[in-house]
Amino acid sequence: MTPTILCVDDDTGMRRMLFDTLTPRGYFVIGASSVEEAVKIATTAKLDLIILDVFLPDAEGFALFSRLTDETPNGKVPVVMASGCGTVEARNLASRRGAVAYLQKPFQIQQLLSVITWAAPAPEAEPAAQSTFEA
Repeated sequence: MTPTILCVDDDTGMRRMLFDTLTPRGYFVIGASSVEEAVKIATTAKLDLIILDVFLPDAEGFALFSRLTDETPNGKVPVVMASGCGTVEARNLASRRGAVAYLQKPFQIQQLLSVITWAAPAPEAEPAAQSTFEA
């Protein structure tokens, strides 16, 4: 079964980079640019991992964190927080909320892949052709 990753980020370039990086590695990638979009996806899709930006235009990622993980059909979902803010306070808050990792943007692709491979391993298979990307 193909692992599904929800990428919540208002930056189209970041969503595109995640889509282009993860899809060929066997992941089904769904992008969301807003809280409303992310919640709708989280309540209807079986997610294996969420990559969540800390700063979104319509809410703070930390406020969305619990809502996304609690409302998913398959229960708690691992979350990777990503932000340009690398303060100790932000990292500690992510840890207290239960994030599996906190990546400071711009992060190295290998950092991201290491976390994802650990939290939501993909089978060695064909790329997930049905992934969706919306600009």
